[in-house]
Amino acid sequence: MKISACYIAKNEERNIARSIESLRGAVDEIIVVDTGSDDRTKEIAAEMGARVLDFIWHDDFSAARNFAIEAAGGDWIVFLDADEWFAEPQGLRQALEEEMRCVPDLEAMMLLRVNLDEQGREFFRDRSLRVFRNVPWLRYHGQIHENIYSDRGKPCVSYPGGFFLCHDGYRSGVIGDKVVRNLSLMLKEIEKNGHPE
Repeated sequence: MKISACYIAKNEERNIARSIESLRGAVDEIIVVDTGSDDRTKEIAAEMGARVLDFIWHDDFSAARNFAIEAAGGDWIVFLDADEWFAEPQGLRQALEEEMRCVPDLEAMMLLRVNLDEQGREFFRDRSLRVFRNVPWLRYHGQIHENIYSDRGKPCVSYPGGFFLCHDGYRSGVIGDKVVRNLSLMLKEIEKNGHPE
């Protein structure tokens, strides 16, 4: 079983090394799709062994993510944000193999994500779909708040316990910029497609 780790990134020199390092020994290839960094994100990723690809940003997270998937050669994809990392990367392959044994038609895993504040303290947990089969019918949809959908109906998803991601992208010094960016994209999408529930 070959596992590909994928990222989309822009100006993530603060985060990208920590995240890639957390995958060491757990994946077979790392692909970083850069959407216009003007810092050292690309250089750091390349130095750490990632294949770095350029993608012209056009306000569509799914398009960038799907571009990364098309470049991946693994049987499974682990798609992380640069501000996410595994506390115990060696557990990734083991967790995936265990889930596949229990659920033979497994297509995706919703991972537990521990959100940390500026002091590294947990302030809430959620689940995020971060691992899925590299098959043509599973792709990201949605210009913003994108998620994996299947052309074959609801995908078979598991919720493994005891294995989690860390995430510090909701720190107070970071969240404001994300809100401004996301609001702009949501307003554009509403203007284009209306306001679905």
